[in-house]
Amino acid sequence: MKYVALIFTIVSFILASCRNKDKKEDPPVTVTDTAVTVMPDVPVEIKKDSPVVKTGQTRGLDTNSSGSEKNEILANIDKHLVSASQYTASPSGGITNGTVSITNTLPDATFQKVMVEVKIRKENGDEFKTDYYTVVNIEPGGVKVVKLPNTSQGATIITHIIKVKSTELTKGEFILSGIHFVPN
Repeated sequence: MKYVALIFTIVSFILASCRNKDKKEDPPVTVTDTAVTVMPDVPVEIKKDSPVVKTGQTRGLDTNSSGSEKNEILANIDKHLVSASQYTASPSGGITNGTVSITNTLPDATFQKVMVEVKIRKENGDEFKTDYYTVVNIEPGGVKVVKLPNTSQGATIITHIIKVKSTELTKGEFILSGIHFVPN
């Protein structure tokens, strides 16, 4: 009789924990107001005095180029893959309508994947939070835009490119860049 009661208790516990599910799985997590929307390519107007060279004019950068030129680009990636933020900061604190645009100024390098670090700082300079966003396929002269979630705190946004993947620069590997770059 004890065994029947024990088995009944165990079966009841298992059924209650499954909540009539066909299979055991973690419930889906829905986070509101933090979705990242990557907008389609935005046409970019490149001025003659811009550091962006017209697509088609190359410096000879290819998979066989010297490592020193590639290392210089990767170490100073924020000069070549420019990230800029636009947002509205409310007087009481908080950021709304935030976007980060990433512009590829290199005429002969396509980025298959880019990770951008977005730091939100309070008015006193303290860091409120840091988020990381990944964008894909940024052609020479191309721009990708990431929509940021609204925040309840923060006054400024600081962005940096921290990882890149490019056939021309990294031989297709997703590597650290900028201040985190370590040459091979």
